[in-house]
Amino acid sequence: MRNFLRQGIQMCGGKGDGGHLVTHCRDLAHTIKPGGTTIHVEHAEGGKGFRIEKNVCRQSLLVGGGAEELIVRDNDVTGRIEGNSIVNGVFENNRLTGQGRKALMQFGYADGLVIRGNTIRASEDAVGIYVWGASRYNPAPSKNIAIERNTPDLPGQPISLNGVEGATVRGNTITGSKARNVVEAKRCESLTVEETAKAAP
Repeated sequence: MRNFLRQGIQMCGGKGDGGHLVTHCRDLAHTIKPGGTTIHVEHAEGGKGFRIEKNVCRQSLLVGGGAEELIVRDNDVTGRIEGNSIVNGVFENNRLTGQGRKALMQFGYADGLVIRGNTIRASEDAVGIYVWGASRYNPAPSKNIAIERNTPDLPGQPISLNGVEGATVRGNTITGSKARNVVEAKRCESLTVEETAKAAP
């Protein structure tokens, strides 16, 4: 796949829909600048069982849109991984090479989210993993979040939480960060941070 003007692969869904699998998609080198992401899931409220596995994405990966039981696993991504309003989702064993200074893995208004075993590399001062909720536009917090066994290798803030209720951060290995704390937390309740290793920058 190459030279798409907007999204490379776009999916949506609704209640009663789901079970879709995207796998072994290879985003090849482009001769024009794409306007969107390699894989994009949106407007999927109530859709269940989307699986995004073993793909190569040169233009980020944007998934969520209210999808339930979403699995994003074992992808190679350049850019960012982002998703909003995910219910009972898993982001696992992805390899992300960050571009830019925005948060590299970013999730909003999640209800049940596991972020596990991902490798995140960046040379710029960006946040590695950012989970947020409870904004002026939507009072719902993100909740029931597990961030574990990830390896952020970047100079910026490894993990940041804002407007989260019920989160566990454990077993992550941090390399290269100049941040004072591994986890930056604002407006959070019931947060547990355990067994995180930080190597010198």
